[in-house]
Amino acid sequence: MQLHFNVETSKEVTVSMPPLAEQFAIVDYVDRELEYENHRAAKVEQSAGLLEEYRSALITSAVTGRIAELQ
Repeated sequence: MQLHFNVETSKEVTVSMPPLAEQFAIVDYVDRELEYENHRAAKVEQSAGLLEEYRSALITSAVTGRIAELQ
């Protein structure tokens, strides 16, 4: 016989939760870390954009002969 988890069986489950103050502390921590990671992701995106611009300018310079030949 296979048991199923449903609304009725969920009423029998006890779930432990940290105190409310600790829950708020956890949320604050996650919010700070998420803000930091979002900031880092934005920096990576900015760097990728700048590298794409540099690549494009380098290719244009190479094609138009503005890059001196290496000797």
